[in-house]
Amino acid sequence: MSPPRIELVIDRQAARRWHERLRARLLRLLPGSVIRFRLVQGSVAFPSPVSHLLTLERLLLRGSREALCDTIRIEQTETEREFQPDVVVDCSGQERALARPDGARLFRPLYNGHAGETAAAAALLAGACPVIALEDVGNATLAATGWPSLEAA
Repeated sequence: MSPPRIELVIDRQAARRWHERLRARLLRLLPGSVIRFRLVQGSVAFPSPVSHLLTLERLLLRGSREALCDTIRIEQTETEREFQPDVVVDCSGQERALARPDGARLFRPLYNGHAGETAAAAALLAGACPVIALEDVGNATLAATGWPSLEAA
């Protein structure tokens, strides 16, 4: 069995450190795999008060340390016309799922049943813990569901 080819689809305006860490972890867990980013026009950006709140939290609680929610610049990896992913993870935040490439499994994270980080932020601002699920789009099922550890955040 050959190593998997994985495509991580992210919003070009909202690339975060956790996207980069996800790619690095997958490369460690799946040696020999090919993992690339595909940048797309994604969901609605965080409202400015949420962005300001994240900046304030970082300054007060983390100082100069990196945080997983930091926005970063990710360069589009080389596009290969022959690149056919086995798995696509749609982290773009678009409410409608992407079209599934031929032969590939398509997954996307959901927060309280909605795509996009704004749903997670809304739950947190309301004092609730968002339910995080991984939707298997092709099978119209949830592959996994869980709750984040707010104590470890």
